[in-house]
Amino acid sequence: MSEEIKDIRVVPESECCGCAACANACPVDAIRMEEGKEGFVFPKVDLNTCIQCGKCVKTCPVLEIDRPNRKEPDCRAAYGADEIRKVSSSGAIFTLLADYVFQRGGVVYGVALNDEFEIEHRRITSMEELSALRRSKYVQSRVGLSYRQVKKDLKNGKTVLFSGTPCQNAGLRKYLGRTDTEKLILADIVCHGVPSPGVFASYLVELEKKHGSRVSAYTFRDKRLGWKNFSAVATFENGEEHAGTQTTEPYLYGFLQNLYLRPSCHSCSQLRGERHAADITLADLWGAEKIC
Repeated sequence: MSEEIKDIRVVPESECCGCAACANACPVDAIRMEEGKEGFVFPKVDLNTCIQCGKCVKTCPVLEIDRPNRKEPDCRAAYGADEIRKVSSSGAIFTLLADYVFQRGGVVYGVALNDEFEIEHRRITSMEELSALRRSKYVQSRVGLSYRQVKKDLKNGKTVLFSGTPCQNAGLRKYLGRTDTEKLILADIVCHGVPSPGVFASYLVELEKKHGSRVSAYTFRDKRLGWKNFSAVATFENGEEHAGTQTTEPYLYGFLQNLYLRPSCHSCSQLRGERHAADITLADLWGAEKIC
């Protein structure tokens, strides 16, 4: 009989959400998040290093889910000032939350595009750095080892705002375990699902071929045509632009049609009821004009 597996390999790829809690929890760094054939990252265990301690399994939000959520959470309608909303994808609440945290000497974790147009979680310490974290990014971000830094910040007494998808928030909460989280604010979104980083990277290559120039900026949700008819806009080094709406821009359209979401997104359990790990969930108030 084969030896019982006590590491994260027990989780099928079809169920793995890619939150990287297991990689953060591994005491000997035997787990790396590696890209699979569809462009999503999955944990890869180095069996020569792994000590079969089982910490990765205990930290996985898919296998063991905490249930801290209230049954009837409070609901609020809010928005930021006009000048902030103009540079935000939606109502600019993330900016207001970040400002609240910075006023208390805290730190903020959110999602940014790096110089290679890869989507990654980033730690910032001031409002001057916030612009990179604003706006929606319709690609799954790489958490890296940011959970470890969050834990360190909390132990140092800092107020921490962590913004991510529901599964990333669940992974962080599981990773922190008994750490004092009194100063932690977990913020997530009503998530549509996370598209493949590989598909996005391939799409940018095709755009660059078409325009004969490198992409210098990309906005997933531009408001030039309004909030409801939002656009995706690519800007190139030669000054050209590629823009399209929800029905005419291929990458944006494919995302909204669920053509390249992570397999686990189709059976997500992190956003429902008591399994929801976040303190605050952000969502657009579609139909506001009919309600307010």
